[in-house]
Amino acid sequence: MSTVLPVCANPARAQTLGSKVVLLEVVIPKSFLWKRSVSTSPVTHKLSWQPVAWWWTPSMHVCYPSQHSQIRVRFNLTLPIQALFDWLVPLRDGHRKFSLSQLNRLKRLGIEKPETLKPEEIYRFIRLDIDPETKTLSGSVASEMMAVLALSTSLGDMTRRLARMVVAYSRKGKPVTTEDLGISGVLATLMRDAVKPSLMQTMEGTPVFVHTCPLSDIAQGNSSILADQIALKLVGPEGFVVTEAEGGAELGMEKFFDIKCRSSGLHPDVVVMVATVHGLKIHGGGPAVTAGSAMPKEYSAENLTLLENGCSHLKRQLENARAFGLPVVVAINTFSTDTDAELGLVCEQAKLAGALEAVPCSHWAEGGAGAVALGQAVQRAAEIPHQMNFLYDLEMPIDDKIRAIAKSMYGADDVELLPQAQQKVALFSKQGLGNLPICMAKTHLSLSHDPERKGVPTGFTLPIRDIHANLGAGFLYPLVGTPEHTSPRPNSKKARMVRTKQMLSRIRRESGSKYRRRVYHPNLQPSPVSMTTTSAPRANSPCLLSGFTGQRAE
Repeated sequence: MSTVLPVCANPARAQTLGSKVVLLEVVIPKSFLWKRSVSTSPVTHKLSWQPVAWWWTPSMHVCYPSQHSQIRVRFNLTLPIQALFDWLVPLRDGHRKFSLSQLNRLKRLGIEKPETLKPEEIYRFIRLDIDPETKTLSGSVASEMMAVLALSTSLGDMTRRLARMVVAYSRKGKPVTTEDLGISGVLATLMRDAVKPSLMQTMEGTPVFVHTCPLSDIAQGNSSILADQIALKLVGPEGFVVTEAEGGAELGMEKFFDIKCRSSGLHPDVVVMVATVHGLKIHGGGPAVTAGSAMPKEYSAENLTLLENGCSHLKRQLENARAFGLPVVVAINTFSTDTDAELGLVCEQAKLAGALEAVPCSHWAEGGAGAVALGQAVQRAAEIPHQMNFLYDLEMPIDDKIRAIAKSMYGADDVELLPQAQQKVALFSKQGLGNLPICMAKTHLSLSHDPERKGVPTGFTLPIRDIHANLGAGFLYPLVGTPEHTSPRPNSKKARMVRTKQMLSRIRRESGSKYRRRVYHPNLQPSPVSMTTTSAPRANSPCLLSGFTGQRAE
């Protein structure tokens, strides 16, 4: 019997599955969570607990050494060179002791003898000349740190990646890294325990590694390489490891292959694409689905015409998956409202589009028994000889790599680099960053840059308004779309308030009391709401699961 070990970025995705197969589905339980907040001051340190009503989204909260970096930036602009040098490298017993990050900076500057620094060498070493307008936002830094953790192959690799993170640029356009600020070692110390994956299990006892959750827009949206490597060691040569890719297949799948597989050296054997009848109906022209509102009747009643129109989106995603040279199995996550005719139509259309097999699954209701057929299909697919392909060569120019993704994955006619993006292409090419992979920051609600265009949009040009570099993670991420087509950040204050109100309204409806209130204590049961695993429809593209066989473990 084969061993199956899933690797995912969200514990809510680990379903009750058997030993034959693991299917990771997007199911987020309702829960009241407790957030520990720490407020610090020069005199006192206060610790308090705050109740947070929220849809559980895993994130890593790291205490950033922001005060040190802010002081360093301010002192760089105000203090005299010698005073700043004495502050950073104090003279003790007649000697100056340089830290490892300082020695690395001296080496990058070509200064080989730190003991006898000349005045001009001290100036180059000390004066970072940071442009305050180019400082990276804390949210972007947090996202890159998660991406670094997900792409690291060891503690040493993570330390080196953290040291390469760019936090600002000098007035001459040169990047200023965390190592230049002298905080890379602090970051590595704070992150040393986070490098270890969390081991969990499903209700049926299947082990699950939960590790990292980088965003699927400005990051790669995949679980960690370390979790994959450990899982492959554990399952043995006859086992299977299922690892997920976040967001639509044109996003998470492409980044999984072109970014994660390049970093890890691991190549999957099977692509499992998860689709729902509800999601395909949305892409077929169905009414919009609003969180907290009643489901439109079109999704609970049989509508073969709407579903057949939506299958064009599934066909396009299957074409995207087959472009990487792997066999594809479609898993249809069934709902109680799905009819046999609808499920049969999806299976038929998937096979016509090139899927090796299409299997309806009822794991959400029957546990592992409801996904045995899918597991057998995956095993058969893994035995087919294959050769994985990358979508583009790293040596291609930056704009050509962006164009290759836009045309192959999204179906765009061409790309349009806006002036700021053109400047970044020239800058990064000059800095020698043109050989980095591309991580497209695009909406997951549509193949195009416009989230309102469902199905398979055609006849559009993909606008690129800006390009940023995540040197720690090791990729460039273009910002797709114009400001009017930019979706609001899911973690913005307004978005949090809206979703919190929606969740509270739903809890009150289910509890039967409009004004019901409860008082919680952090040491007591944190969630008065039942932890259900009811599936919810997704309005975006089918999500993707890529499977490794244990034969890849060494």
